[in-house]
Amino acid sequence: VGGSFAGLSASLALGRSLRKVAVIDAGKPCNRFAPESHNFIGYDGMKPLDVLAKAKKDVEAYPTVSFVDDIVIDASGEKDDFQVVTKNSGTLFAKRLLFTSGVADHLPSIKGFDTHWGKSIIHCPYCHGYEYKHQCTGVYCNEIKFAALFLKMIRNWSSKLTLFTSISKEDLPDEELQSIHKDVVIIRDPILEIKGDDHISSVVVEGRSEPIPLDVLYAKVDFSVCCSLPFTVFNCEKNDFNLIKVDQSCQTSYPGVYAAGDSCDMRRSIAMATFFGQIAGVSINHDLLNLFH
Repeated sequence: VGGSFAGLSASLALGRSLRKVAVIDAGKPCNRFAPESHNFIGYDGMKPLDVLAKAKKDVEAYPTVSFVDDIVIDASGEKDDFQVVTKNSGTLFAKRLLFTSGVADHLPSIKGFDTHWGKSIIHCPYCHGYEYKHQCTGVYCNEIKFAALFLKMIRNWSSKLTLFTSISKEDLPDEELQSIHKDVVIIRDPILEIKGDDHISSVVVEGRSEPIPLDVLYAKVDFSVCCSLPFTVFNCEKNDFNLIKVDQSCQTSYPGVYAAGDSCDMRRSIAMATFFGQIAGVSINHDLLNLFH
């Protein structure tokens, strides 16, 4: 369930193991907004959708793998006897289920935020930080457990840092933030608008007469697993980040149900999704072969 990088990587391993695989996907990967992807060796700087198209073409070479352009609306069953109901393509039957649906980002209702999301409003310095090194950098984070951590990480790419947060001084003192980076500018008033054409040029903040110049804004936004069926149907356990909890073989707490990629791991990148997809595909084949029983 899900045909982006984790799903395709798993399908490649299973296809090469002569397993019959149905990849169900609606064609809306979360990185479709990004003009470039990085940190995936051999494809650095390419558009994510171009890399994805190449990956799908590779998998299509294996005759036991089929693709269903649809969304999953329900599922049921148990190990060796699962049923998956799609919106338009009927019901599919499977011995194992793999959820690689990824996550959906929930963007704040700030004017201009969605326009720049994935371009100059970004979530990961490893994916996009090099392109904005040493520039005027903002960090947008309203979660206590992540704000200081995010600031520590981003300072490696730029010393010109402004933190935008709604966290109070009592809960997150200025002194604590300044101990991380002594020149950080801390703004606790709400952002009203993101300005700029192709890239951010400035942000408008409530109570300030002039916009604040910025070149890039790192944002910690809310997100949720795209397909909730592992939780609502199979009662799979969640990890500390409200994602699907899996073991080292990508097995969930429900026998026969696996998960891989962004839906169970916070390290959101093409490389990590591909890695965990490979683990899931190999693990499912081992499970079907009854190797560990």
